[in-house]
Amino acid sequence: MQKHEFLHQHRYAEIISYQLYRHIDVINCRPDTDTALKSVNFYWAYKNADQRFLPDRAKHYLYNCNSSLNLKQLKALSTRIDETQHSHRFYVRKTRNASVNLSLYYEAARGKPLVNTINAAQPVILCNYEDVPTICPLSEHVPQKRKANRQGHAWECLSETINLYMRSITEEDKQRENS
Repeated sequence: MQKHEFLHQHRYAEIISYQLYRHIDVINCRPDTDTALKSVNFYWAYKNADQRFLPDRAKHYLYNCNSSLNLKQLKALSTRIDETQHSHRFYVRKTRNASVNLSLYYEAARGKPLVNTINAAQPVILCNYEDVPTICPLSEHVPQKRKANRQGHAWECLSETINLYMRSITEEDKQRENS
């Protein structure tokens, strides 16, 4: 409702099409009386889209995906899955395109800033501010950053051709499953 009211108040109703309306976000810089928006930071968000497989499902995927692996390579990977099925988990890496997100930094009454993060893959209109917030522009997009970020995890590649990976089962994983 706030978005609807703002757009129709500042842009006459007859010039706002529904298509344009869907592609604009309105952010209220004063969501309550204790805070005021101080800065807005745009950044690239790299979301995980990995799909976890149980060992039998990983082997099914291995044999049914259209890959250039020969029968000997497939059998070697299948054996590796069998040998590590009790100590590792299996994943197919799915890469999503990076999306644009933004962090809103509000000044709180007690001194500790409040941060709100939202997806902002569309134009944003800031409204109701007393002092103009600092706006930090979007940094240059580096597509390799996602791959570099993932190298810090304990992932082991079984086959780069079909994006099949495995990762050790940690104590945290075991406790989570037992509870």
